[in-house]
Amino acid sequence: MKSRLLLPLFALLLSLSLVGPLGQSARAQSDEIDTESLLNVPLEAGALPIAPAFMRLVRITLDPGATSPAHTHPGPELGWVESGVVTVTVKGPASIKQRSSKAKDPFEAIKADDPTTLDKGDQVLYPTGTTISFTNKGTDPADVLALVILPAAADHPDLIDYTDGAPSDDTFTGVASEVLGDAIMTTLPTGPAQVTIDRISLKAGQSLPGSRNPVLFSVESGDCQFTVTDGSVQISRKRDPGPQTDVAYDENIKLRSGDAMFFPNGLRTTSRGEASEELDLLRVVVAPTSSDEKLSEASRGSIKFKEPVAKEDDTSDQGTGDTPTGFAAGAMVYVNSTDVNLRDSPSLNGGQVTVLLYGQQVTIDGDSVDADGVTWWPVHVTDDASLAGYVSAEFLQTDPVQ
Repeated sequence: MKSRLLLPLFALLLSLSLVGPLGQSARAQSDEIDTESLLNVPLEAGALPIAPAFMRLVRITLDPGATSPAHTHPGPELGWVESGVVTVTVKGPASIKQRSSKAKDPFEAIKADDPTTLDKGDQVLYPTGTTISFTNKGTDPADVLALVILPAAADHPDLIDYTDGAPSDDTFTGVASEVLGDAIMTTLPTGPAQVTIDRISLKAGQSLPGSRNPVLFSVESGDCQFTVTDGSVQISRKRDPGPQTDVAYDENIKLRSGDAMFFPNGLRTTSRGEASEELDLLRVVVAPTSSDEKLSEASRGSIKFKEPVAKEDDTSDQGTGDTPTGFAAGAMVYVNSTDVNLRDSPSLNGGQVTVLLYGQQVTIDGDSVDADGVTWWPVHVTDDASLAGYVSAEFLQTDPVQ
């Protein structure tokens, strides 16, 4: 497995409260990919940090009355209002584009210190250094998809600065952040650029579209299992944010809702096979406006999707080899994903005992525990009883993996 990418530096990003041309299907078909454009923001030359850079896609939920305290970033933040109404106040340049605007209409400047209301479908751009605060003054929860691109070099500045001093925990009451994708960008446009976020829905049998530029896919729903066959691919997990590795070739990867895959040098259009099921994704692309900054086609990532296993009819309540609802103490089960954390307590904040590998066998040590919205099973590594702890039920299955 390749070495981990800048993980000590990325630990800083994990503490943030972000409050802190399409390839054609491999098969002959007339169906176009169902694509919904959510955000399309032009950036001037110099607006992006110099590579390497952190990129994070996050969904921020604001309960009625909740506020994100005033803060700045050393890189641009872009947002799209997914639901509800958000009131934004800035100090410094910022611009918005309302949902009713036409595709060619420019972004309009926000007046500093003047609260501005953003409705569902509106886009917003906060350039580097602009002070941002936003509040939900409505009666319903509000959701915002936010994307930040921040410096990651060894001497990078603080990734977030609260302008009114360090906030207390109470400050974030009613504010929740759900990380949907993390990446380390090794290549960024130096001239004018375009950042887009789309929601794409792949029908059964449709290929994953390629990209000439760095691209991140975050899984919303559907089956996404593959191996990496060429190029550089990073994986991030919803329950363990941060890009963990450059994925080793031929290692089975299974992504669930909220997990993401990032291709820093672009991606080749990839057939998912005739038997593949529907797959819904959020897609983030950072593209240079100038053709002079195109990446080499030879460096693009390449993956191979795993053919789905046919499901047999079963009228019983027992599992079929997928994540089961229960195990018996002493049962030997198998890890069904890569880079799975074995934690020292049944908690998302539990310490890491070791990292379990795809296909590794573990033994159930007792009853499950429900905590942090997760069902945890106490296990030990079958070949080494000294490695014991807790694993999320979704990463275990009864049958050996293939």
